[in-house]
Amino acid sequence: PTFTAVADICSGATLVALPTTSNNGITGTWSPALNNAVTTTYTFTPNAGQCATATTLTINVNPAVTPTFTAVADICSGAASAALPTTSNNGITGIWTPALNNTATTTYTFTPDAGQCATTTTLTLNVTAAPNLLVTNPAAVCGTGTVDITAASLTNGSTPGLTYTYWRNAVTTVALVNPASVAVGGTYYIKGTSASGCSIIKPVLVTINPLPTAILSGGGTICERTAKTMTVTMAGTAPFKLVYTDGTNSFTVNSINSNTYQFTVAPVANTTYTIVSISDATCSNTGNGSSTTINVEPAIDGIRYPGVLATANVPEQLTARILGNDYTYNWTPAAGLNNPSINNPVFTYDRQTEYLIGMTSGSGCITVDTLLVKMLVDIPTGLESDIFVPKAWSPNNDGHNDKLFPIPVNIKELIYFRIFNRWGQLVFETNILRNGWDGIFHGQPQVMDTYTWTLEAIGEDGKYYKRSGNSVLIR
Repeated sequence: PTFTAVADICSGATLVALPTTSNNGITGTWSPALNNAVTTTYTFTPNAGQCATATTLTINVNPAVTPTFTAVADICSGAASAALPTTSNNGITGIWTPALNNTATTTYTFTPDAGQCATTTTLTLNVTAAPNLLVTNPAAVCGTGTVDITAASLTNGSTPGLTYTYWRNAVTTVALVNPASVAVGGTYYIKGTSASGCSIIKPVLVTINPLPTAILSGGGTICERTAKTMTVTMAGTAPFKLVYTDGTNSFTVNSINSNTYQFTVAPVANTTYTIVSISDATCSNTGNGSSTTINVEPAIDGIRYPGVLATANVPEQLTARILGNDYTYNWTPAAGLNNPSINNPVFTYDRQTEYLIGMTSGSGCITVDTLLVKMLVDIPTGLESDIFVPKAWSPNNDGHNDKLFPIPVNIKELIYFRIFNRWGQLVFETNILRNGWDGIFHGQPQVMDTYTWTLEAIGEDGKYYKRSGNSVLIR
């Protein structure tokens, strides 16, 4: 009998039953039973009654090869892992399942491609969990302070045993020099590395707030018994708290919500005002030290000069005292004077006149003196009448210029004389000649200010007067 040769198989592969009829028609049986584990020679015995001999057929069984691979190094959770090789170290090709997972330890199975006497195999990729890094931003500091970002309190609650490094950028390529004393605010990065080499990076915010500043202005020279407004200009984050001193007392102002604050002072002597401290919403600065000085010019009381006797329409030299080189002069009324703006005008007039001499210093301080010019002869009948109101008065109870009243010249009747404050409130009224206002209203001395007056009067010559103007109360 003849048979077609059977192809070699791999150990364990399925064997198809051998044909019981030969290629040349001989029937029979095969022995021993099929074995897919080892190479075996099988004997074909023809059935009785056929002129045929026994024959043999060998089926070669090749042993299965186990693919071998190099072990893969452990990785950290989330780290990139190269694809597993599809050809084994001993030349077996195939595929891996399941898909790569870089977040958990996984065992992968290699299945050889068909046509190779090879078995499946496995490979385990160990994935180490990433460490836990908790970062708490450090407390803000002020001015020239520094921050220690290596302090254990900043990483409290992280995985124990981590090794920390400190960086300027998130990709950790620029190391932070001296992380225990960071002097510039900004975002930095802490890298925590475990003993297994796995690491994690977290940002840390360093806040260094600038110190608030304050500049005090408004110094200069003021007149005695007057006030001055001081201005504090602040830089920082509102609300502010200001502490300043006049050299004797300290003053505290809280909850200033703008960058400018003003306060009014009325020192009686030269005084230097200094800022002790300025605080804003985040920091306090006690080293600011801005200061300014107010110099107080002492008040010079007005005096009454000895009266001057003059002849009608004959020039007479009048002279006011000289209080300083920077003083200006204003004689009121100006009637009869060649120049009311100098200290020594010439009087050429035909009637008795009382002059108020306002002398103003370069700092604006005013002193008012009084001079009465009397005529050596009686006023001739028929001369014209007139009435004047001084432009200033000083109710300081020194007996000079203590009251504001009209100065009459041949006035027969004062119908009324009224004085109003800047708000239009009537503070004084009279119809009596030379009866004046002493600056008291409702029992209280009124402030130094400009007051408005009105009057009506009738002269000896029958002339009617209705006048108004302003006068300055000087204290």
